[in-house]
Amino acid sequence: MPPLHLLRGRWVALVTSTLVLMAAGGSVFLFPVYSKAIKTSLGYDYKALSVLAVCKNLGASFGFLPSLIYDFAPPWVVLASVAAMNLLGVLANLVLYLAVAGHIARHPLWLMGISIALGANSQSFAVTGALVSSVKNLPDHRGPVLSLLLAFAGLGGDILAQFGHASGGSALLLFMACLYLVLLPFACNSIRVIPAGPGPAGTGAARSEVERRGVVLFLLVSVSASACLLILHVVDLVAAAHLPGPAYYVTAIFVVVFVVISLLVVAVKQDSSLPATAATSGEAAAAGSSSSMLNNSNPTPPSSFRLERRCILRAVFSVEMMLIFVVTFAIGGGVQTLIDMIDQIGQSLRYKDGATSKLVSLVSLLDYAGRLVGGFGSEYMVARHKLPRPAALTLAFLLACFGHLFIALGVPSGLYPTSAIMGFSLGALWAVVFVTISEVFGTRHLAALYNLAVLPGAVGSYILNVQVTGRLYNREA
Repeated sequence: MPPLHLLRGRWVALVTSTLVLMAAGGSVFLFPVYSKAIKTSLGYDYKALSVLAVCKNLGASFGFLPSLIYDFAPPWVVLASVAAMNLLGVLANLVLYLAVAGHIARHPLWLMGISIALGANSQSFAVTGALVSSVKNLPDHRGPVLSLLLAFAGLGGDILAQFGHASGGSALLLFMACLYLVLLPFACNSIRVIPAGPGPAGTGAARSEVERRGVVLFLLVSVSASACLLILHVVDLVAAAHLPGPAYYVTAIFVVVFVVISLLVVAVKQDSSLPATAATSGEAAAAGSSSSMLNNSNPTPPSSFRLERRCILRAVFSVEMMLIFVVTFAIGGGVQTLIDMIDQIGQSLRYKDGATSKLVSLVSLLDYAGRLVGGFGSEYMVARHKLPRPAALTLAFLLACFGHLFIALGVPSGLYPTSAIMGFSLGALWAVVFVTISEVFGTRHLAALYNLAVLPGAVGSYILNVQVTGRLYNREA
């Protein structure tokens, strides 16, 4: 296969999707890092910050329009929409940076909220395309692929938090704007649905075995990168003084370079090995019969054939989707509220300066772990023990309850275990929810249903953050 074809293969497209998830999906955790800079420079109180946090969540969650475009419009309309929203997102982040840095006059709260919402919503266009195209490119392993991409989003949040820890909140906003400006136009040309090749290598057990091996290699790369970040966090926590700023830069850059190079090597090897599998299709079939969970993951349940034929409105108002809405409203709203207000909670409990970035890094890293455990663990429960996947949602809900108890009971230094618990439970929640949607409803309307499942979590965070927590906090202050 010529090198140019390798660079436009399915696995290189998966690498691009991974980078988009790391950049755009990981930024959802960064509000506590730059919220302190917003509060200090613009003089906002807790309720104003709560409104901005809700605008961020609503913007990131209101991806229903791009998902409809992705499901029903031709490719050129999708690419044009992503490019337009990318430009709006970059401009919105630049406005935020200029306002926080004091280069322009202070804007009213509603305009700042719109800027944050536009910046977050622009990311949903690219994230939706990255997730759905990857699932359609590797349909036999959609559960592990979804879990893996969502886990890389948590890993990206941890990497971006290192830049914020070293440079400050206002500089992080500028960095995010430049990052989207460089990455997303490239992603528009790379992320697309690519059918499997013809012949024995493109169908059957041989292709499935090659894909399973590639998913495992991607998983090993992500675990290695997370181990590097974990070492940094351990050293930072046990050190008597704060680490110098260059230490965070060097670690973040090293992890990014390692991830990009490793994934590209794996992707080129996977795409180039596909024709070679034709000669060994019999061996691959034998290996496929005894392969692990990844090889027979996501057996499409009989109900999915019935549900996938439904129109989008019938799927939205189905009993299955209503239950998913309730779960994301209850768990996602409460956990996201606490994560967004980590900085305010830390200040109230008199945590040291700089603790916020460490807590956000901890949330992102444990979110990565939760998405892996939630996705792959639920696959194991279903494939090996025939347990229903909602059992994993129950465990995530119980874990989130323990995290809230750590704060409510005033445990000394309890914000650190709380951040870890909340990050893990939130990651497990989204991984299980998205895999469940893909299994129950198929891939026909996956983009729209995926974005609709996120929206109740943003509504829940608004009710808890602004109407409940914000009023109580301002009353005490």
